[in-house]
Amino acid sequence: MSGLINSAGSRSGIIGTTELDYEEGTWSVVLTTSGGGTISVNTSFNICSYIRIGNLVSCGGMIAASGVTSGTGGTLKFSLPFAVASGSEWERYFSGSCNFYNVTLGSSMWFVARAIPGGSVCQFTGSVDGSPYVDLADTAIASGDRISIGLQYITT
Repeated sequence: MSGLINSAGSRSGIIGTTELDYEEGTWSVVLTTSGGGTISVNTSFNICSYIRIGNLVSCGGMIAASGVTSGTGGTLKFSLPFAVASGSEWERYFSGSCNFYNVTLGSSMWFVARAIPGGSVCQFTGSVDGSPYVDLADTAIASGDRISIGLQYITT
């Protein structure tokens, strides 16, 4: 579904009569790594959904890994439906929620999904057992593990 949100009314200073593009759809998630490892995604759990209004993208869903070969310890990257806008400071580093099913790195862990400006991926940054911030490595994911995200970010 796509279209325009137009004639937003006479609410001066809010939106005015600006026309905003509206689109909703799905995309097939691809998992990549910064270290050259290969992670395949289960084709029964590889579709996520998005809504785009103007340059704001809200997206989410859950995927399942079906195979991991040659994990190198590189940062795990989760593809996004649109490129993340670049910025001059931290204003484009949007974060969202994420959940891992079957992934165990320690007795206590938390991560957030973080959109990476200038690219079409997010990565997962967090802490394990009280460690300083770390990026989730490809070696943490095994066949059958599931990753879910909910994320908003600015696109170009």
